[in-house]
Amino acid sequence: MKELIKKYNNKQFTVNIYDKEYNAVFRGENDKLYFDVNIKQDKELSKIWNKRVIKLINGKYNEHDITFIEPHVSAMSYKTITFTINIFIDGFEIGKNIKNKKISKFLCSFSGINEFDLSKYYEQDIEQDTVKALCMNDEYLLDSGKLIFHRTNKIASSLTGIKIDKINEFEFEYNKKTDIYAAIKDIWHLKNILCIFSMKNITVNTITFYTNNNKSGIVFMNYINEAIKKSENEIVEHMENSFVINYNNIKDCFGQIIEKSQECFENIFPIISMYIDSIEKEMPKLNKFLAFCQMLECFSREYDESEAHALMVKKEPTKANNDTELKYRINSLIKRVNYLFRFKTKRITKLSEKIAKGRNYYIHHDKTKKNNELTHDELFYYGYFLEDILLANIYMEIGINKKVIKKSCFNNSFYYKNNIL
Repeated sequence: MKELIKKYNNKQFTVNIYDKEYNAVFRGENDKLYFDVNIKQDKELSKIWNKRVIKLINGKYNEHDITFIEPHVSAMSYKTITFTINIFIDGFEIGKNIKNKKISKFLCSFSGINEFDLSKYYEQDIEQDTVKALCMNDEYLLDSGKLIFHRTNKIASSLTGIKIDKINEFEFEYNKKTDIYAAIKDIWHLKNILCIFSMKNITVNTITFYTNNNKSGIVFMNYINEAIKKSENEIVEHMENSFVINYNNIKDCFGQIIEKSQECFENIFPIISMYIDSIEKEMPKLNKFLAFCQMLECFSREYDESEAHALMVKKEPTKANNDTELKYRINSLIKRVNYLFRFKTKRITKLSEKIAKGRNYYIHHDKTKKNNELTHDELFYYGYFLEDILLANIYMEIGINKKVIKKSCFNNSFYYKNNIL
């Protein structure tokens, strides 16, 4: 983003909003890129201000077409409106008709995924004192097109030695040309699944779109890579040095996982959004605990409703017509992945009840039930435990083998199973 701000800051250009042309200027501030638009007519000003998010704005910078996707109206001062840039394309020579153009393929990369693939991308000949870069391309045929995972190196030599940088890129070629919004949605799905696999924030690095005549346009993302924050005496994020699920263990079925996860993530979209939000920003232990209770309840309603309800009716037959209680939802979801913990049934019951009572106490704050308040350590442990329960259930739902989950998951957990009850 700093390079982008350096390139465009204080540069003037024109934009077309609702078929009206306006003068605008780029402005970089706090590692974000904005553009300010001067609008003289009050009716036009109020129309744009009330709309707040505009799906697509075309502009021209130095006789070069530039397009903004869903810029957000973030401020207004007198006759000037400020837009926050979420996404914009710099490079397409397709003018103001971009919304009618079709995307034939895209190429994208992500920051923070070096540990996703553990393969060695180079060959070293010590006797000849040479290093050779390797390129590994894995192709997957999906219903909507062909996904290629490019893996290679950028090797640079100097007097001080050889520097090797990993390069991982995803290319997707559509069977049927699609619009730019659908292509962005596919890229966002790749980002989200990498976040789910790593339990950390993965940001989009580069995107290039290609039209049917092979013209390309580079897409810039206005994402802020904030430094990981820590509260005093409290760890608030998972380890950053590895993926929970790495590519080497799912390579043979990666295509099927991509397709199955698309359907799953659509079904549990609020959960995915909440989870990505939880790892992009610092979340105190109480917020984390409550958030994951809510995520598990949502997941249960989508994928475990009948099992959880049957469990409640078995224990309390008079509640057959009631909504399934949280303690039974958590109980059932723990049982689904209990091959990871091997808890006894009585322990799962006690643990589920304690978590549900704790959640209800913090949500409703009934002072007569203060004995349900969780300790500092319990809030800490339960937050990470519930995150693991959620992810293990999602991994199963998108087609990851139980053996892979058991082998890969939770080596960096911040609790021991014996200290969560």
